[in-house]
Amino acid sequence: LIVAITSCRIEPIKNLFELLDIANRRKDVFFCIMGDGPLRKEIQRYIRIKKLDNIVLPGHISNIFDYLRASDVYISTSFREGHPLSVLEAMSVGLPVLATAVPGNLDTIIHGHSGFFYELGNIEQASSFLGKLSIDYNLRKRLGGNAQSIQKDKFSLQAMTIAYSKLYNLVLS
Repeated sequence: LIVAITSCRIEPIKNLFELLDIANRRKDVFFCIMGDGPLRKEIQRYIRIKKLDNIVLPGHISNIFDYLRASDVYISTSFREGHPLSVLEAMSVGLPVLATAVPGNLDTIIHGHSGFFYELGNIEQASSFLGKLSIDYNLRKRLGGNAQSIQKDKFSLQAMTIAYSKLYNLVLS
């Protein structure tokens, strides 16, 4: 049994009902949805109605990194993203990412290298990728290691500072 985790504000844009439908298909995966928001009660009601016993909602967590380190896969079902901070946090601890193929995610993850994309609304495709990740420890470790390297090389504070410095120097010269 692996743990798939997400961290977000529980609101419509995060498309969490899709995550619940994925969880309904993947009873072999335990899901953790960290966060709080206006849809929390509706999400809890849906979980009860569907009798989903493979999902927990611990609420707002101050330090999510302990939860991320104890997990196997990060999942993002968002309708859209700007630049997904929670995905970058997951990548920083070496988690492979399963995410919707939407802007933001597409700019952060490399399909088949640091995680997998699935088409928005395609529960079967998401379930299939999650199935691959659940049965293949080496795949999870390889993708997670790649994700961690990408986060460090492209999105860490040091990398971003260097990029901004180059940009400012270009503008000022």
